[in-house]
Amino acid sequence: MPHPSAAVSGSRSARFLLATSALGVLLATSAGNAAAAGENTAHEAANTPAQPGNAIPVAQAPGLARYFEQVYGHAYDARRACWPTRVEDSDTCMKVDSLRRVTAGGEDRYYAVLTGSPPSEETGHVTPGFVGAFVLRVTEGAPEPLAAIKADSQGSFGNPPTKWRLAAIGPGGYLGWINSAGYTAQGYTTSQYIILAPYGKGIGNLAQAVDEGYSNGGACDDNDPACKETDVDTQLQIDDSDPNVRVYPLKITVDTRVKGQAPVHAVYTLPFDMKKWAWTTPADWPFNKLDR
Repeated sequence: MPHPSAAVSGSRSARFLLATSALGVLLATSAGNAAAAGENTAHEAANTPAQPGNAIPVAQAPGLARYFEQVYGHAYDARRACWPTRVEDSDTCMKVDSLRRVTAGGEDRYYAVLTGSPPSEETGHVTPGFVGAFVLRVTEGAPEPLAAIKADSQGSFGNPPTKWRLAAIGPGGYLGWINSAGYTAQGYTTSQYIILAPYGKGIGNLAQAVDEGYSNGGACDDNDPACKETDVDTQLQIDDSDPNVRVYPLKITVDTRVKGQAPVHAVYTLPFDMKKWAWTTPADWPFNKLDR
């Protein structure tokens, strides 16, 4: 199983920064400025640390193309470099976004993420794109699926988050993919972290409750003193300092700036809830009191 010691499964612009720290992977963002109106917030990675394993093309993963053909029900479309399929009654074509061969849990595995979009005429600001994620054991023959999700709904304006980053989110070879997404609507910009990881034989988002950023700059009228322009940025750390936990906690640094007030800097530790199999936010999570 992908994690042998636990249950396993999957006009502002965004900036996405990954860097290392003593605690592990640092995900630094200007999240309060996460999206431009009419744009998806799929993030670009920059100055990123090394990911586990090695990036490889599908051609260097024997049997993987055939596996994706079986999953998506169609042969590879060489012209578009993707596998055509239907998701939620929409036509799409799933393209490899990330494929890495990694030694994890005492064996070699493929970790793959594919992304696709619905037809443009079907999209609006709340329309997600599609993200498929797969963990497969490398064998002498066809790869053996350990955990998978064909197409999860993520992103906005029909665009999925791209350039997914693989990172250790727990000891014993428990790996997950990190990204974030959000959008601007009626002047409010919001974004959330996404951490896809195995659970049982599926893969889910373990960070659904974890906000990444916020801005109400587009909703505030300069002539309305009651509306306080607010921007919230975050930095996310995976705290791998305790090897005895089953899933590492998150440490999130939150910087809040309200026009006319002193900035507020705070650090929150988000424990992993074993019953919910997800990270949970505290009662005093600063995003809870923000207008959306």
